[in-house]
Amino acid sequence: MSLIPELDHLKIPVEDIKTATNNFANDNFLGKGGFGKVYKGQLPPSTSATGSSRRGFTNVAVKRLDVQLMSGQGQHRKQRPTMALIVEQLQISLEFQIGSRRIAETSLWGSSTGGDPWSLQLDSNQKLKKITIDHEDWIYSIGFTTVFSGSSDSSQRHGGHGGPSGGTISEINFDDDEEITEIHGTVGVSTGHYAYYTVISSLCFVTNKKRDGPFGKEAGTRFSVRWDVGSFGGFYGRAGFYLDGLGFYLKDTIQASI
Repeated sequence: MSLIPELDHLKIPVEDIKTATNNFANDNFLGKGGFGKVYKGQLPPSTSATGSSRRGFTNVAVKRLDVQLMSGQGQHRKQRPTMALIVEQLQISLEFQIGSRRIAETSLWGSSTGGDPWSLQLDSNQKLKKITIDHEDWIYSIGFTTVFSGSSDSSQRHGGHGGPSGGTISEINFDDDEEITEIHGTVGVSTGHYAYYTVISSLCFVTNKKRDGPFGKEAGTRFSVRWDVGSFGGFYGRAGFYLDGLGFYLKDTIQASI
């Protein structure tokens, strides 16, 4: 029984949190805020922050409290923080807000076997700021720049293992209040030096503010997917010499705030 019975339904076993964050591994580290470090993790379908069963994984951001910080940097105050102080700080700060999202994958367009798998799943408070596309008659590679807590991070390029296309490199920049709501494209077959691969031959992005594209050549089988504002959760796919396949993450957001 917790000190705040109303929060019992939010309790998650410590071992589950350690498993979700790979025991607070550096690869899961997101950033540092007041009173500790924040780690990302994925709770398995059998575990839920709200106590209900879920089919998909649940993304969580976990703050690991630093007792020294809570006690005045450990230098000027020798006494341990009281439980009342800890609860007060948790209540007034974002670090103890549990944001849980059920993530669903759309179909994968293109090849399900070509290249290697890759994934970009946006965490809570992580914003997609730019997409970089190398394209000619098809999409050679795609890369993403995101912002989390004011820090910019560019992902590795997905595709283009045979080198740049020699065609066009296009950048799509997004405003803070802008997000993708539709994506259209085509799936074709490559020619030339790396021929006969099933690849993404063109892409077009529609946001709540504008339309960008098409990039590449609109040839082959068309695909299209759209969703509500607030539902976009990231990309996944396969890539090698080209962008072989592309799919999207969509989220159902549930906020449980203390």
